[in-house]
Amino acid sequence: MAAAARRAWIAGVTGGIGSGKTAFSRRLAGRSGHLVDADRIAARLTDSDRTVRKKLAEVFGERIFKASGRLNRGLVASIVFDSPAALRALNRIMWPALVRAIRAEIRRLHRQSPGTPLILDMAVLCETGCDRLCDTVVTVHAPMQLRFRRLRESRGWDDGHIRLRMAAQMSDKDRMERSDFIVDNDGTPAELGGKARDFRQLLNSAFPGKPVSNPVRTEKDR
Repeated sequence: MAAAARRAWIAGVTGGIGSGKTAFSRRLAGRSGHLVDADRIAARLTDSDRTVRKKLAEVFGERIFKASGRLNRGLVASIVFDSPAALRALNRIMWPALVRAIRAEIRRLHRQSPGTPLILDMAVLCETGCDRLCDTVVTVHAPMQLRFRRLRESRGWDDGHIRLRMAAQMSDKDRMERSDFIVDNDGTPAELGGKARDFRQLLNSAFPGKPVSNPVRTEKDR
């Protein structure tokens, strides 16, 4: 009897804004891993999912959509980061749809190429429960001063806006307590790439493969 096909590991990568989690995720995926970018999936939902768009319009009004039909993300940000109630309302709409879409994408990728490692890049990995879909969770961490500098340079935000964004996220302490590994991103891009290569080797050794018949874990086995 032929051996059952087996899938590679799923690593959930999270981190606060400006930590460099996406840079680490891309390096971890490299040329031979699947990268599931939660931000891109969320953007797809807000731009094309009728149910999500209808709910957003009911709560925030049609004004949040541009003439092109795309979501005005800057306007939405100005609304929700000034109001905890508005942010909670946004999350109640987005998170369930986002989790469903991520689950579907993981299933699709495992059917397509079960032996390929999968990296889930997601700022709200733990808040949404998507950490339970992963074999391991890693938090990318960077000093606060460095994060502020990165965000000022890359996004053009002032310190007040950065603080609002950070305050809306899970604390670094809580995030790290729910992680299996912590990667410090306080050096150069080359150093981060080296850490990603080392971490990938570690995961390849720790998780040699799981049956494809159970492609998405529902509980962690810590």
